[in-house]
Amino acid sequence: MVEAEKRELADLIRAQLELKGKMPFSEFMEIALYHPRYGYYSSSAERTGPGGDYYTSPHVHPVFGKLICRQLLQMWQILGSPSPFTILEMGAGKGLRCGKNRGPSSRNSRRKGK
Repeated sequence: MVEAEKRELADLIRAQLELKGKMPFSEFMEIALYHPRYGYYSSSAERTGPGGDYYTSPHVHPVFGKLICRQLLQMWQILGSPSPFTILEMGAGKGLRCGKNRGPSSRNSRRKGK
């Protein structure tokens, strides 16, 4: 979150406190995280990686994603190579874990038009 957005968010919360006198923690978090313009998740600021608020394993080195893909390929083979074999990457981030490190089954599926 850029400094101007932080100030605007703080001013907004301060104004709410002056108006109401009190604010439940849940309301504070709702504003801080989800406000359409100033909330953490609405901000254009970097959240993950070296310039962000937290660093995840895929940001450290691409080998982590390659190891995960190798394990997924093994699971796909153990399950009898089902089609489709859907992999859903959950969590905050940029999709680095599997986004750039797709295993052979993914390449083959794309070639076959699946």
